[in-house]
Amino acid sequence: MLANRNAGSRLILHDDPGCDLKHDYAEITVHEDIALATIDTFEKEQVDPRFTVHFVKGDDGVLDGKVSYLSVLRTGARLAESGAKPRSGRPGSCRERKAN
Repeated sequence: MLANRNAGSRLILHDDPGCDLKHDYAEITVHEDIALATIDTFEKEQVDPRFTVHFVKGDDGVLDGKVSYLSVLRTGARLAESGAKPRSGRPGSCRERKAN
């Protein structure tokens, strides 16, 4: 469910608490201000006038019910700036990584 998201918002839902991008994740891009919207699954590509869901299949292809961390990117930020580390294998949360 998306609630109170502004146009331009980008969210990354990770199934790995360390945000390792070799695992499954979904990127949601908000195209117009949303008061409330329901997303039935994160495991398929979805295009809605209000948002887009881009699913990236990683280690096991299962994200629904396994979201461990949510990254919220600044408007215009690239995925690398979110704290997510592609194929890093480093333990800990994204927040812990930023602190190190």
